[in-house]
Amino acid sequence: MCDGPYLSLPPTELIPLLIIAATLGTAAGFFFGRWTGDFFSHRKENFFYRKRYVDLTQEYFQKYGMMAFVFGRFIPIVRTFLPILAGIARIDVKKFWIYNLLGATLWVATVVTAGYLLGRRFENLKDNIGLIAIIMIFISMLPLAISVLRKQMITRQEKAK
Repeated sequence: MCDGPYLSLPPTELIPLLIIAATLGTAAGFFFGRWTGDFFSHRKENFFYRKRYVDLTQEYFQKYGMMAFVFGRFIPIVRTFLPILAGIARIDVKKFWIYNLLGATLWVATVVTAGYLLGRRFENLKDNIGLIAIIMIFISMLPLAISVLRKQMITRQEKAK
């Protein structure tokens, strides 16, 4: 698609532009979270805000470190909410920028390069892009689903004891 009727940029030009866009988009979520964090911390919990989620985010970063930003890029739901929660949890800004850029670079380079190479190898791929998107979302959600199922099984086993 890089060389199609809708877009005529080679991957070498497209990748840097998308890295900038991904980095700035995540930064917008992060700083939105920092800006609203104080607001939410003085409010009652509601549908959008649960103190438990902020605590879980802080624990997640303590457990996995800032690599969460790198790996989180590849999981659709995590990619959306992790920066906001990280901002609310007051994750260090300097570390955020470093790992945000690293995650954006790896994610964009991987997705664009894979799409470009697959598109060149299989010319009819663009006719099935909707199905491919659904398959990619399903595959990227598998690790999260497996993790949730494991936790549920452990919880059930502990309750059965």
